Amino acid sequence: GETEVQPNIDSFKMVINAWSKAGDNEKDAAHRAQLVLEWMMQLHKSGENDLAQPDQECFDTVLRAWAVSHHADAPQKAEDLMTTLDILYLEGSTTVKPTRMSFNQLLTAWSKSTEPQAAQRAEDILYHMKRVSTLDGYADMKPNTVSYNTVITAWGKNGELDSARRANNILKQAIDQEENDGIECIDAIMFNIVADAYAKTSSNKAHLKSRAVLNRQISLYASGHKRCKPDVYSFSSVLGSCASLTGSRKERLQAFDVARHTFGDMRESGAEPNHVTYGTMLKACARLLPDGKERRRYTREYFEMACENGCVGDMVMRRIQDAASPDQYNEMMKGLTRSNLPQEWTHAVPY
Repeated sequence: GETEVQPNIDSFKMVINAWSKAGDNEKDAAHRAQLVLEWMMQLHKSGENDLAQPDQECFDTVLRAWAVSHHADAPQKAEDLMTTLDILYLEGSTTVKPTRMSFNQLLTAWSKSTEPQAAQRAEDILYHMKRVSTLDGYADMKPNTVSYNTVITAWGKNGELDSARRANNILKQAIDQEENDGIECIDAIMFNIVADAYAKTSSNKAHLKSRAVLNRQISLYASGHKRCKPDVYSFSSVLGSCASLTGSRKERLQAFDVARHTFGDMRESGAEPNHVTYGTMLKACARLLPDGKERRRYTREYFEMACENGCVGDMVMRRIQDAASPDQYNEMMKGLTRSNLPQEWTHAVPY
């Protein structure tokens, strides 16, 4: 065909972008996007279409398509594409260059993978980014908030104590980078993921490790790191870990003390307890406190607070039945049942 009627880069970009956004509805969307990119490279290399030379946006769009896809081979496909991108740049291409965005897409692909080595591979890529960023002309490759969050997520999702430690180590690196560079890097999400990672483990010290992460978060926020302000999720991981502890009587009582102080810190911080928070505190009462005066006291206290704040939902109702004796339950319910709770007790519960 004549050159003037051949598709140009904008035409190809429209097609690649369309396939990239079709990921939820088309299982082969990422493959299709990559085929278009490979076609562009072939057309340009052969001289058939000088207007088809792909630029960095083309590569980043296809990388994003792999990152959001659910294909088992997505991480390797993204790695192969990054290799191609790197080769083109080293060969002198002026239209493409690996960027932090490119690597963040690759990190996302690995963080979603179920492969046993996925988290380790994501961490290796993070270290590669840090090394490359020290070279002349590559300062913009330094990991950012997205980079660190993605690797922390990769380590934090499998429930193993060692993985939680690895996630915490990445968090410490992000903190060090922000303190050394003076550029915002850490945020509340990082701390929440690490605290939750510890909470998911079977360690009888999980609640203490989660609380230690929260303590660091509170301290950093107080010293001026405003993006890591603790939110309801920051406190909830600690509370949930405490309430799930199975240990000796002494350990359970100590865990309740941690939960009680964490709940108090939550209210003082301005983070509003919700129906899950109150349900978790009632679970803590039921699981950690023996029958007796203290259990009755705290069960009443947290249930009445839930009522006052409109947070009595299904979770609170299930937990109050576990925490209270039949007599205390009937006394606090005042003749009401789960089907006719007053609106002022339930107005803050999402349905």
